[in-house]
Amino acid sequence: MLMAFHRYRRDGASAFPFKGQSPAFWGAAALLLLAAVQSCFPAPPESLTMVGGPLTLSRDLTASYALDWAGYAALLLILPPVFRDPKAVTRLAWGILMMGATLSLVGLAQRMAGDSHYLGLRPINQLGVPFGPFPNKNHAGALLAAAFCAGAGILTELVADRRRLARERRTDELMGRFLVLSCLLFATGAGLLASRSRAALAGLILTGAFVAFLRILDRSVPSGSRMLSAALVASAAAAGTLAHLADVSLLGRLASGSINSVDFRIAMAKDALRLIGDFPFFGVGLGAFRVASPLYHDPVLGMYFVDYVHCEPLQLASEAGIPFALLFFSSMISAVALSWHRTGRGSAAGRTISRGLLCACMVVMLHQLVDFPNRIPGVQVVWIAALAAVWGLRQPSMNSRRPAPPPRRQAGFALFLFVAWLAAFGPKLAASYFDFMASRTIPPSTHYFQNAALSWRPSFERQWAMAWSYSRAAAETPAARIVLWRHALRHSRAAMDLQPYHPNLRRFHASILAALGRQADARDLLGPP
Repeated sequence: MLMAFHRYRRDGASAFPFKGQSPAFWGAAALLLLAAVQSCFPAPPESLTMVGGPLTLSRDLTASYALDWAGYAALLLILPPVFRDPKAVTRLAWGILMMGATLSLVGLAQRMAGDSHYLGLRPINQLGVPFGPFPNKNHAGALLAAAFCAGAGILTELVADRRRLARERRTDELMGRFLVLSCLLFATGAGLLASRSRAALAGLILTGAFVAFLRILDRSVPSGSRMLSAALVASAAAAGTLAHLADVSLLGRLASGSINSVDFRIAMAKDALRLIGDFPFFGVGLGAFRVASPLYHDPVLGMYFVDYVHCEPLQLASEAGIPFALLFFSSMISAVALSWHRTGRGSAAGRTISRGLLCACMVVMLHQLVDFPNRIPGVQVVWIAALAAVWGLRQPSMNSRRPAPPPRRQAGFALFLFVAWLAAFGPKLAASYFDFMASRTIPPSTHYFQNAALSWRPSFERQWAMAWSYSRAAAETPAARIVLWRHALRHSRAAMDLQPYHPNLRRFHASILAALGRQADARDLLGPP
């Protein structure tokens, strides 16, 4: 917004070639505005006191973040004209780095002030009450990983393309900020390690290995520079991850065979795969996974109530179906791959910044395999802005004599795809939204605090009762009734009784059957009083 305002002050209305755009273009802009408004609602006031604030608020409801992504896809049609100026792209890159360093410094200050439980980048133990109340979950680790990879990508490109930069007389301009870039990377890396976000660091090391592989295959730079930059990326990612593992003693827990978050994520993935096997084409409905997941409860999870999977492809496939999940994630991969290929042409300075920004996009894409960064508005904004900046650099300049044609055809096609998707999934989206509004007065479940269950065993029964009442309220909504009715037709009550469920989970299943009008089966499931 600041960059757009700066261009408006300098060039006036000519800075934004919106004159003469088609109604489809303005429809996409209205969609963007709608997504921006709803992304701030209903953010609780408590999020303002946490590091990152509403930008790191995790959106549990899939319908909400699906609408976010639809709006940010419309943003791709509007932002590239703003980023045709290389200076604007450079400012965006430095802004992402400053964001990561600022979040890290604030979090480290909280750590030094005595908050030794968490850095403030993950859920905070509020008011000394175990398990909550937790109205939201902060996940700044994904933002820190994106900022770190953007800086590391720019740094390695500076090293690899130093000769081409010298020929373009851009070495002094970019290398003069080498020290500042190194300091920002150091601060962001320290905050990322202190955040103890294993998922973010897993995405970081995967990105480092992948980018190192791409740098080795890049024939446009000397072989020595390719190997040096690849070694820098891989060693930085590996060193950061190993230091984090040693800090939290995760290796020792894995060697001893004790339960950890990896086991829980594997169990949740198994639940999601079983659910996808029953509803492969259209899923159970956006936001309905939290209602259907107890019907596929893995014994490893015990009493934990699961309403999302720490894997975005599995989450979206279980709620919207395999075809839509393939379409969504293949479009993300294709956009980044095409952008990386197109950055190989053009000036070395533009490629340096562009590939650094694409590294931030890659860490988000790989992070979503082990967590849910797509539900975090701040990560969505960074991903779309970085991609739009890369696309904007490849378009004709605003100062050229022949202006670029308005993207009417692209805007119309994007709007057509969204209308088609809304027609197919609109009822599920609306129903899941009303599910969420109906359950806002119910205390949220706190199933994701696995380690805390070992320390505060007496209060765990009370927390499960909260989750049960929350799920029971959701089971009485129209969308949940449809999903559970389909499941009841597919699976008999005897199939639900195969596993040794906890009594509370058995009561939850009985409440589902009662909500569906099957009181006799509910009484049979509960057994004698």
